[in-house]
Amino acid sequence: MEVKVNNLNFYYNKKSGIKILDSINFKIPNNTIVGITGKSGSGKTTLAELMCGINIPSSGKITVDDIFINKKNIFDERKLKNKIGYIAQNSENQIFNKTVKDELTYALKFLGKIIDDAKILEVLNFIGLNESYLNKNPLLLSTGERKKLSIAATLVLDTDIIIFDDPTRGLDAKSVKNLKRLIKNLKSNFRKTIIIISRDVEFIHALSDEVIIMDKGKILIWGNKYEVFKTTDVLKNYGLPIPKTMEFSSIVLDKKNIKIGYRDEINDLLKDIYRYVR
Repeated sequence: MEVKVNNLNFYYNKKSGIKILDSINFKIPNNTIVGITGKSGSGKTTLAELMCGINIPSSGKITVDDIFINKKNIFDERKLKNKIGYIAQNSENQIFNKTVKDELTYALKFLGKIIDDAKILEVLNFIGLNESYLNKNPLLLSTGERKKLSIAATLVLDTDIIIFDDPTRGLDAKSVKNLKRLIKNLKSNFRKTIIIISRDVEFIHALSDEVIIMDKGKILIWGNKYEVFKTTDVLKNYGLPIPKTMEFSSIVLDKKNIKIGYRDEINDLLKDIYRYVR
């Protein structure tokens, strides 16, 4: 399922004359992982909220499959929620049900979907929790566990598109590693289209097929992640970090004239280096 954004503009207060998003255009193909990054205040979360129908464009259009989101169009909110799931920045702080099971079934009831206990348990195990959590009070869970629960509450809806906004916040290294594995699995085995919004360029670089870099409400660069992160001069000029594996490969090429290629993970890069030094 594709997402298309055409000439998107957004003001919170048009009288102020300040655009939060300015002339945004891009297309996210089906079964693709796209990372959206940029400094704080660049418009990333606002863009996510527009794609989910939480806010409405001031002008321009967003197309999610056969649903059009624009200023003039009235769309079916339930139909949109059946197509695109949104795990918000602070979603783990918005948990309010008395038990984990109630939290996982809340949106299902709202959307009129069948509650399948086996499916709920499968999703719970999938994100690293288990059956023993079902009757626990979500408010007594750790920050990382609540984050996992908020992810599970979206996954149980089985939408074709999933947006992760700041997914690594509150997670330890082991949980981040497991989240990477989960997102890869969602794409490869479940054919999901994934959008990751984060300032964690290492996380985005490890998972994404394409990357969009934003600055002050505009798209600075958009394309294949390797091509985007190779524009080191542009990124440094805007104060944006470069993934360590990409930076190291560029230094080796510049200093030693050795082309070891670009890798997503540091372990893969180390294997390449080992082949050169043997």
